[in-house]
Amino acid sequence: MSEPVRAWRSAAAAAFSLTIAMGIGRFAYTPILPAMQQHAGLDAATAGMLASINFTGYLLGALASTALARLPSRLSLYRASLILSIATTAAMGLTGNFFFWSALRFVSGIASAGILIVGFPMTMETLAKVGKSHLLGVVFGGVGCGIAISGLAVSWLDPLVGWRGDWLWLGLIAALLGLPAWAWQKGAAAEESSGAAGPGRLRLSLPVLILLVAYTLEGLGYVVNATFLVIVLKGTPGLGNVGLFAWVVVGLAGIPSTVLWGLATRRIGQAPALILASLLQALGTALPVLVPTPAAALIAAALFGSTFTGIVTLAFGLGREMAPDATGRMIGLLTIFYGIGQILGPFGAGLMIARGSSFAPPLLLAAAAVLLAALLIATVWAARHQTAHSGRRVPGG
Repeated sequence: MSEPVRAWRSAAAAAFSLTIAMGIGRFAYTPILPAMQQHAGLDAATAGMLASINFTGYLLGALASTALARLPSRLSLYRASLILSIATTAAMGLTGNFFFWSALRFVSGIASAGILIVGFPMTMETLAKVGKSHLLGVVFGGVGCGIAISGLAVSWLDPLVGWRGDWLWLGLIAALLGLPAWAWQKGAAAEESSGAAGPGRLRLSLPVLILLVAYTLEGLGYVVNATFLVIVLKGTPGLGNVGLFAWVVVGLAGIPSTVLWGLATRRIGQAPALILASLLQALGTALPVLVPTPAAALIAAALFGSTFTGIVTLAFGLGREMAPDATGRMIGLLTIFYGIGQILGPFGAGLMIARGSSFAPPLLLAAAAVLLAALLIATVWAARHQTAHSGRRVPGG
């Protein structure tokens, strides 16, 4: 097999695996949730708790996967994660018991972490070896593709098969996508580690701590929208018919987002691009509350979809700039803090919705959290910019 073909296959495998684990395994819950509320007795507080359980699994899976990612058996871990992600997606349609749902969402979270943290570096190594690292933007487009698939599938299937059938059919779609994700990734398993973890010691300077807090706020803010967007639109007078279509728009906007934010980074810099993306996401989160019209809802969906995966790559890029000798440790910490925000966001928002019967307060607070994250990043960027001009070096920056 030629090197270019090998690179494209590895990139496609990674994209399909993110479609399975993130776009479907994690985010199909959002478009199916209204039907589960209506027909399975799931209230907002319980819905938020299930989402938080999924993100708890992701956080613990990320910690475990980081420790196991360099073992010779990482291809087996990747493939086991694929199987678990597909199986837990389909199995959600086989039960109406909250305990089993919780177990399935928890394991699904672990599996998604395994695919991202174990599988993605294999693709990074393969692409770097053949000089095709630019294909990483294609890889992250898999998340948006999975979101669009889940929205389209639920809009077509739910009237015919109900929420149980939604999960089962999406499990089947994930299984079909899993065939190339399984087969085409095998060439990357034998690669030696690229040393991305970085040998240096990470110094927790003030700029680093500010970035960690900002990224926690981003995780908290984005996940409220990611969990409740369809419910919010369906529960808003005049927007009920927009809900599932808006979710498809989120996915379609997410497909090219990492490529576009990569171009923005080269033009304006890592931190300014991250600030801009956060501001746009905050606007998109608040827009359905401030302007409850179908056009505004679709604009909000496009803003959200075009920023949330881009913010992840931008934050990792800024972390690499701030800790070039300890990149792996920095990314690990960012993942942990982001995970904490993801756990707190849906749980708190679900309780607020259940007690207040209004979507406005949690959405506005989520937008405020992302806005505050942008302001914190701006303080780091301003300090680094000023220090660069004065010729002094900021510790950890």
